[in-house]
Amino acid sequence: MITDKFIDHFNEKQVKPHFQITLDGYREKHDEVRFVTKTKGSYFTIINNIKKLVENEMFVRLRINYTDENLTNIYKIADDLPIKDKELIKDYLLIDFHRVWQNSKVDDINIIVDKNIERIKEKGFRTKNSTYNSENVKGSCYADKHNSAVVNYNGDIYKCTARDFKTENREGYINENGKIVWENNSFEKRMNAKFHNEPCLTCRLLAICNGCCSQQALEHLGKENFCIYAFDEKEKDKVIKTRVDLIMNDQG
Repeated sequence: MITDKFIDHFNEKQVKPHFQITLDGYREKHDEVRFVTKTKGSYFTIINNIKKLVENEMFVRLRINYTDENLTNIYKIADDLPIKDKELIKDYLLIDFHRVWQNSKVDDINIIVDKNIERIKEKGFRTKNSTYNSENVKGSCYADKHNSAVVNYNGDIYKCTARDFKTENREGYINENGKIVWENNSFEKRMNAKFHNEPCLTCRLLAICNGCCSQQALEHLGKENFCIYAFDEKEKDKVIKTRVDLIMNDQG
C-alpha cells in the first residue's frame, strides 16, 4: 500500500509519520506465510517500500517476527536494504527483533538471535532485541499508554494488536462525532490487572518488568497465576543481562 503517491501526499503536507513494518524471517520463510499469490511473495515489495520511506526521511521500525524455525539467514535482510546514506540509516531505521508470542518457550534461541543481530550491526544498522525488554517502565508497551488506540476498519477500538479483532474483544468504538468511547472502564481494568498477579508482586524483575504484559494479565485475571518468563529464573537472568548490556552501551 506504500506507493510514490502515498509518500508524496505526506511530503506535500509536511508530515513525517512513523511506521512499524514487519518481516517474518528472511525471504524464503517470510514468503511462505506472507504471499500475494502462490508464486509471488511480499518480501521484496516490503523491502523496497522501506527503502523509499527511509530515503524520504520517514522513520521505520522494521520488526522482525522470529520463531525457532525462521532464524536461518535472517541477518541477510540487511544485505537487501541498499541504503547508501549511513546517516539516514542511523536516524530513520531501527531493526527490532520480537519473538512470536505463540512460539515463546524456554530455550537458548536468544544466542542465535544475538549472533544475527551482531552481523547486522556490523553492516551499520541500528538494532534492538525486544524479546527480553528491560525498559518496560520508560518504554512501556503501546497497549499500556493512555494516548494509544488501535482503530479497526469498522470503528471498533482495541489496545493490543496481538489478538483477533473481534467485536466482542473491543475496548471501545468511534461514535458518530468521531470521538473514541471507551467501554466498561477498559483502560483502568487493563492497568489494574497488571498488579493482581501475585507472582509479579514478589518478583525481582518487578521494577523493570512493570507488571508484565497487560493483555496477558487481563486474560488471566481471576484465574491461575502466570509468568511471562515461565517462572524460570534463567529466563529472568536474560532480562537482567539485557539491562546491564544496555547500561554498558550507553556508557561506552
